[in-house]
Amino acid sequence: VGLSNDNCRWFVLLDAAAYAPTSPLSLSRHPADFVAFSFYKIFGYPTGLGALLVRSEDASKLQRLYWGGGSVAASVCDSRWCARKTNVALRFEDGTLPFLAIIASLYGFRALEAIGMEKIHHHVAALTRHLFERLQMLRHSNGAHAVLLYWNEASPPTGGIVSFNLLRPDGSFIPFPQVEADASAALIHLRTGCFCNPGGCQDFLGLSAEDIIRNSQKRQSCSDPSGSTLSVISGTPGLMTGWGGGSLGGGLYRKPAGSVRVSMGYLSTFSDVDALVSFISETYVW
Repeated sequence: VGLSNDNCRWFVLLDAAAYAPTSPLSLSRHPADFVAFSFYKIFGYPTGLGALLVRSEDASKLQRLYWGGGSVAASVCDSRWCARKTNVALRFEDGTLPFLAIIASLYGFRALEAIGMEKIHHHVAALTRHLFERLQMLRHSNGAHAVLLYWNEASPPTGGIVSFNLLRPDGSFIPFPQVEADASAALIHLRTGCFCNPGGCQDFLGLSAEDIIRNSQKRQSCSDPSGSTLSVISGTPGLMTGWGGGSLGGGLYRKPAGSVRVSMGYLSTFSDVDALVSFISETYVW
């Protein structure tokens, strides 16, 4: 970080939940104080299980504001006193641990170790580039792009995730809940919405705070189909641009409140990618 000094210490929390499943992470090269990751994203199973890595010298800096069963050595019922466990992990793990899920994760680690994270990284990067480049090439019969890809670098992404929206020949957006439903019927599993990333969603989709607040009044979640698009007047700042598209022209148009996300892992294949592209081409390219 470079901002720490004798009077002010900065701590670095690395959210590696999306990075760790497909890329090797060296904590000697990137010595974060805390690293959070998800076993579900790494293995696909078990769900609801993750971990927080804490540097030993930083453990004493973590102070809990509350406590629950299993995280204290003793407590009394008529005051707020409790004796917290001294072991850092035990002090932050409330209740009964999901011990069967923890045991199951051992087999996931063995599978990854047998393949090797470097091989997984190169495999997933090749899949991601292949998908990205094939989606870029999809055009309607009038020459208009069929896919608007969200990516702000000159070279294609390599991290296993491709986010996009689909466009009609006139440049209007196909609602992402429709894409999810059609893909499910075709036995293709993908996600739609904002993917627990409100900052990236707002930035890439060109949504203002007012857009999101207004749209939330008719939605129950980020994937709720009732609020998948926002009506806006042409010329509103923040009109989406990207690799697959540009200006949508004049008049009244609708911009999406989310997108379609495709995630690839070490078990994904080039046949999977080609099947997805064929589905999009046959269903949405006119």
